[in-house]
Amino acid sequence: MALTFFARCEGTTLDGTHDFTAGDNTWDPNSTSASFASGAGIVGTNGLLITSAPQVMRMDLANDIVLPSQGSFGFLFRFTAWPAFTKIVAIRGSSADYQFSVWLRDTADAMSAYLGNDEGTNINFNLEGLSLSTNTVYGIVYRWNQATSTFRLEVYSSPLTSPSLIAAQQDTTGWTVFPDMTRTGGFSFGDNSGGVSTENLHFDNIIVSNSYAETIQNYLQYTSYTQVGGSTPTPRGMLLLGVG
Repeated sequence: MALTFFARCEGTTLDGTHDFTAGDNTWDPNSTSASFASGAGIVGTNGLLITSAPQVMRMDLANDIVLPSQGSFGFLFRFTAWPAFTKIVAIRGSSADYQFSVWLRDTADAMSAYLGNDEGTNINFNLEGLSLSTNTVYGIVYRWNQATSTFRLEVYSSPLTSPSLIAAQQDTTGWTVFPDMTRTGGFSFGDNSGGVSTENLHFDNIIVSNSYAETIQNYLQYTSYTQVGGSTPTPRGMLLLGVG
């Protein structure tokens, strides 16, 4: 098991040394307003800046970056104000039924995780009790493992120094593994639902693994893929994978 994607969000084309991808290497904005800018930088110089709806940065999927059966992804996140009911991550296969996504709920106290499967049974849950603050950096990690019927959402404070788990929630409802994760623009970060108006959203260090248990929260502070090298570094903290 290893990382399949490490993007520092410095520009639209991934760097061949400090970034890494098992598939597409070029971000495609759906709007000229979606950009990599210094004002959104959290690690390094730039970060993904979203200022209005609908703005996203996308990459193509071809069963390479995201695998249907198991994996995990994580990213750094900051907001200037909370845009209620906004889908900030949408990862889709050839059908809209094949989807992993993360939503912001009505207040900064809650997020939700969503999994759509090819049987048409949509699974989602709320992660509550977060009490997130404006202009503060958080780490968000999403995990799934079809073999154990588990998907999970985690939110961390202090991801740039020593990640500390604020809250986690998981679901163990079974689902049939997606036939594919192949879609043009299927790997999408930003405002996927039209919830942003005057708020600014910042994303940085977007990381994907083909392992459920990858300690992605420990990598979010890294300035280069070379610090991971595609294998698991010495953990900086303990990850508990029980029910949150």
